Amino acid sequence: MRDRPLSAAERTRLASLEGDITRIAAQRNTSAAAVRAIARKLGTRLTTADPGQIIKAIDDRAIELAGARTRIGELEKELETLDSARLMRAVQPLLEAATKAIDEGELDVAEAKLAEAGDQFGQARTTLSARVDDLAAREADIVNQRGAVRNAGFDYAGAAALFEQAAMLAPAANAEKRWQYRLNQAQSLYLQGSDLADPQALAASATVLRDHALPLVPRASSPEAWAETQVRLGSVLTFQASSQGDPALRAEAAAAFRSAVDASSDLTSPADLAVRQSSLGAALVAQSAGDPTALPEAIAMLEQAAQFDGPRRPAALGNLANAYAAVAQRSRQAADYDRAIAAYDRMIETFTPTTSRYNRANAYANRVLVVGQRADAVGGDEARQATLQAVRQADENVSRDETPALWGTLRDVEGTTLRRLAEAEPDQAKAQALLGQAMAVYDAALPIMTRERSPTHWANLTRGRAEVLVVVGRRAGDTSMLRSAYDGFGAYQEVFTRERAPMAWATTRGSQAALLLEMAGLGPDSEKAALHGQARQAFLDVAEAARTQSGGEALASRAEAAAAQISGSTSRR
Repeated sequence: MRDRPLSAAERTRLASLEGDITRIAAQRNTSAAAVRAIARKLGTRLTTADPGQIIKAIDDRAIELAGARTRIGELEKELETLDSARLMRAVQPLLEAATKAIDEGELDVAEAKLAEAGDQFGQARTTLSARVDDLAAREADIVNQRGAVRNAGFDYAGAAALFEQAAMLAPAANAEKRWQYRLNQAQSLYLQGSDLADPQALAASATVLRDHALPLVPRASSPEAWAETQVRLGSVLTFQASSQGDPALRAEAAAAFRSAVDASSDLTSPADLAVRQSSLGAALVAQSAGDPTALPEAIAMLEQAAQFDGPRRPAALGNLANAYAAVAQRSRQAADYDRAIAAYDRMIETFTPTTSRYNRANAYANRVLVVGQRADAVGGDEARQATLQAVRQADENVSRDETPALWGTLRDVEGTTLRRLAEAEPDQAKAQALLGQAMAVYDAALPIMTRERSPTHWANLTRGRAEVLVVVGRRAGDTSMLRSAYDGFGAYQEVFTRERAPMAWATTRGSQAALLLEMAGLGPDSEKAALHGQARQAFLDVAEAARTQSGGEALASRAEAAAAQISGSTSRR
C-alpha cells in the first residue's frame, strides 16, 4: 500500500530534516533516498512528535534497514551453494531488485520483491522434501528481512507478524535463529505499544519473550542469550508499569533485570554488566514508588554501574541521580537533594560533542526538576533563585523546537517558582511584578504546548496558570479571577481524570473546593448557600476518590472533616 501524500506542514518538517537524513545515511551506510523514505513513513508524527524523537526513530529504523540490506546481499551469495539453478535464476533477480528498491527509498517495492523470493523458496520446499530444512531456513531468513523492511516503514504490527512467521518457519533444530526471530517479534510489538500507545501490544511483547523466546535459550546451556532475553523482558515490563502504574509489573521488571545481572556476573564483559546493573537499578527506583525498601539495593547497584567508564556511564549516572532524588523526596533533606544534583552534574560532565541533543536536554531538564524539589523542601528565596538559575542554564541546552516537551517542563518550573517567590515577597509591588512574570511564562508556553500536541504538558501548564490566578484573585478579592482559576483546575482534570490519576484528581478537586468557599465569602449573600453546597460536595468527592488510594487516607479524612464543618455551619444559619 502506497503512503498517503504528506501535508504542507509535514513536507516542511521533512525538508528541515534533510541535513539529518544525509548524516544518518552516511553513518548507517545506506542511501539518502532510503532514509528519506523512512522519514516519510512517519506521516502525522512529523509535526506532532519532538524533533529529537523523530530523528532517533529515523536513525533506529535506518540501522535495521541497513542490516536487512546487508543480509539480502549475503543471501544472494548463498544462492550459489544451492544445487538448483532454477531456484537461483528465479530468486537472485528478486533479491537484486529488493536491494535496488531499498537504495531508491521504495520500501514497499522492496518488501514485495522479498515476498516473491520467499514464495519461491516456499514452492521449492514443497517439492524438494530432501532439502526441507535448508529451504525452510532460507525462507525464514527472507521472511525475517521482510519484517525488517516493514519495521523500517513503522508498520510495527505487520513486522511482528512476519517475524513470528519466520520463527515458525525456521527448523526446530536451529533454536538460535528461532530465538532471534522471536526477539525481533517482541521488539516490534514493544514499538507498537510504546510509540502508538497500544497496551495489548506491550502485553503481547512480554508474552513472546517470556513464553517463546526464553524457552529457546535455557540458562544452563545459553546463559548469555537467556540474560539478554531477561533484559528485554525487563524493559518491556518497565514501560508497561510506567504507563499503567502497576506495582506488580514494577516488581516483575526488577526481577527480570536481577536475573540478567545474576547470570551475567561471570560471563559478561564489564561494560555489558554495568549496563545491566544500571537497568536493574532504574527498575528498582521505579519499584520504590510503592516499596521504599527497594531503594538501598537500587543505589548500591547504580553506584557499581556508574564506576565503569564506558559509553553507557552517563545513563548509569542519570539513573543514580534519580535514585538519590527518590531518597530526597522521602527525607526532604537538603543534603540528599544536593547529592542528586551532584550526580546530574557528573552526568553532564561526561557528555561529548557526539552526545545526542535530546539526551543532553533531558539531563538538564531533570536537573531543574530536582533543584525545584529542593526549593520546595527547604524553602527560602535563595533556593527559589537557585531554581531560576538552573532554568536559565537549562534553557541554553533545551530547544523549544527540538524538544518542546522538555521546554514545556522548564516553563512550568519557572512559572511555579516565580509564583512562590511572589507569595513570600512582602513588598506588594515586587510581588505583583513576579506574578506578572509568572503569568507571562504560562501565556507564552500554552500556545506552544497545546492540548492536541501534548495533553499532559498542557494540563500541567494550565494548572500552573490557575495557581497564579488564585494568588492574584485572593490579593485583589476578585471572584472572577478565582472562578477562572476554578475552571483552569477543571481543565486539568479533563486530562488527569479520576480514573487515570485519582490522587492528582482528588488534590485538584480539593483546590476547587477551597476556591468555592473563598468565592462564597467574597460574593453576594444570594450565592453563598449554593457555593457552600458545591464546596461540600467537592470535599466529599475528594474523600471518595482518595480513600481507596495508597497514602490517600489522610487527605480523605481532611476532606470529610471540611465537608462536615460546612454542614455544621450551614445548619447553624
